[in-house]
Amino acid sequence: MTNKPLFTAILIFFISVIHQPVSAQQFSLFERFGATDADLALHQLLPTHDGGALLVCSRSCYLPGGVVIEGCLLNMQLIRVDENGQLLWKTDIPTFSSFFKNVKVTIDSENNFVLTISEPTSFECQDFVIGGFGWDRTTAYFVSSTGELEGEMVLQESCTLQFEDMKLAPQDNKLLLCNANTEPFVPLYGRLIRLDKDNNILWERNYDENYFGQGKLLMVDDQTWMILYKEDNLIRLSKLDDEGEIAWSETLSDDQELVPSSILLTDDQHLMAAYTFVSEPDQLMIQKLTLEGVEVTSTNFEASLATRLVPHENFLVFASTILSENADDEMALHYINTDGELLEMETISEDAWERPRDLAFSADGDLWLAGNWQCCEEGNFEPAEVFLAELDSLITNSKEVSDEKNIQFAPNPFSNQLNLHLPNLSAEWREGRNNANIRFFDETGKEIHRQTIKGATLLSIQTTNWPKGIYFFQLWNQESVHTGKLIKQ
Repeated sequence: MTNKPLFTAILIFFISVIHQPVSAQQFSLFERFGATDADLALHQLLPTHDGGALLVCSRSCYLPGGVVIEGCLLNMQLIRVDENGQLLWKTDIPTFSSFFKNVKVTIDSENNFVLTISEPTSFECQDFVIGGFGWDRTTAYFVSSTGELEGEMVLQESCTLQFEDMKLAPQDNKLLLCNANTEPFVPLYGRLIRLDKDNNILWERNYDENYFGQGKLLMVDDQTWMILYKEDNLIRLSKLDDEGEIAWSETLSDDQELVPSSILLTDDQHLMAAYTFVSEPDQLMIQKLTLEGVEVTSTNFEASLATRLVPHENFLVFASTILSENADDEMALHYINTDGELLEMETISEDAWERPRDLAFSADGDLWLAGNWQCCEEGNFEPAEVFLAELDSLITNSKEVSDEKNIQFAPNPFSNQLNLHLPNLSAEWREGRNNANIRFFDETGKEIHRQTIKGATLLSIQTTNWPKGIYFFQLWNQESVHTGKLIKQ
């Protein structure tokens, strides 16, 4: 039998892109928003159709020490910015109560907004509603593209209707998901309300045998919807038609710790569902599913305070706060593929006073991050201001490399040494005029090794001190970036 060459390796996966890696220096702060008489906390970052964005915030009238500011209204504040992050307008939305539940804003094709919230009008539900009191008023506030509050509509005012999610349907219709309980001591039931372009109710549908706890809506196509929700401590997925009829429901998990946080549809027609954990907020689970609700993969990440998943081409992105006992808190950006595997994790800010809350791609393709800025005391995070920043996107315009001879690792799986062979690099790289860099991450996204390659086509890396497990690499120069997965055994 002929021996195989030393550097004939199994190439697991790699990708070539034209952008340089994200770094802390590429975290470009647009603006910090706040009020002299009230603190702000961010709930949502919503891209607009003209390349700008809307920041959905709540206002607090309390100064440090619990001092209430006289004359300050407890309300929502909408902040509209242009494509450069510059302020266009602010609008205060006086609300009925000082408590909000599941704040959500949708946008139509003309940049008009609908703010929907649930808020308690009384404590009469205390004896029979889990959670302490009933969210017995769900209200939609209508705001024009120039910031004028044009009206409001109370969708229901009874004990109780708890708003869960709202999505824009075709022709600027709105679909509202909620749980209802119109009479005391009656079990919760699910409800869907369909609004037309002018916010008139087209139809309402009640589900006597279902309720959609912490439900998330997803439009699969013009005729099909999905709901990811929690029911009787089970994680469930239901498929609905355009009239709200349930075609089927599947139980995805009986783990009582899981809480749905987002669901989206990938380009390869799979569902990606994200969950947080009740008792472990520093954990995030991402599950890939078929359109029939069959699990394909499931991956856990140590990513505290993670934002929702955002799709971009054939990648998914989320931001998080990394809480460390030995260092200041850091904000990080995570790129994963559609199998839930981590491709890249990069620290984008080491300021312990920041918390990411939402991430979005603008209509112009810019990657924006918004979140809360701490007020006063270290170790006791209280939002005081809202920040908006632009991030250079790492993995964009990506394509698979067809020439598998460009990068070779041997052996793989590896043990105490990993050999990297680069046989077909450009003359500029081989002659040292175009240096490359390589770095490795463990399964949690922590960087464990980084090295510069100066004109070499062969590199040996000592890995004796690396624990056994899965590792991800990123190799880049000015021309391209390659990423992939390796295993130490």
